Amino acid sequence: MLVLDGDERAGEPLLVPVMRHGRRLRPSPSLQSVRDYARTQVALLPPVLRQLESACPYRVEVSSALWNMALAIDLQNV
Repeated sequence: MLVLDGDERAGEPLLVPVMRHGRRLRPSPSLQSVRDYARTQVALLPPVLRQLESACPYRVEVSSALWNMALAIDLQNV
């Protein structure tokens, strides 16, 4: 589900801050740990989403807060 930053939702965020005010928040992970993480995350996907050909549509939900913000911005630009 796509949500605004700070919205509490179940699950793990796909994007996390790595820099703030031009400074790294933590040391860079090793290449091997990045590989291991990617392998683990791909293995968690359902098989139908891991195939390269004839992939099925994947439903993405948008939170009402994010939807309302986008609508308000669109209405300002009319």
